[in-house]
Amino acid sequence: MTVDPVRENVRAVRAWEKAGFRQVRSEGAGLLLEFTFPGASRD
Repeated sequence: MTVDPVRENVRAVRAWEKAGFRQVRSEGAGLLLEFTFPGASRD
């Protein structure tokens, strides 16, 4: 699952990270956070 919060919204980014999302590489200046469910394979 991925989300793309506004990078400048520090509170939102921290909340997503606290929920288990981690930053992944993305093209452009946007921020992309990804959550991988335990035991799920990545396709």
